[in-house]
Amino acid sequence: MPAVRRHKDKWLQYTQQMAQVQSVRKSAAVCEVHRNMAFRWRYHFLELPNAQQAVRLVGHSRSG
Repeated sequence: MPAVRRHKDKWLQYTQQMAQVQSVRKSAAVCEVHRNMAFRWRYHFLELPNAQQAVRLVGHSRSG
């Protein structure tokens, strides 16, 4: 199991730390994970939008 998938129960808390622009070290301390784990999480969480494929919306649009 890749290390980034461990401690899923702490991901929300970690993303809140990211939203507050906390350092990796401080975020790791708050979430009680090793700073290397916190660094990997930050990398992966920031890469998520780039990894998502665009969804093409098909349908009719209505102009009001």
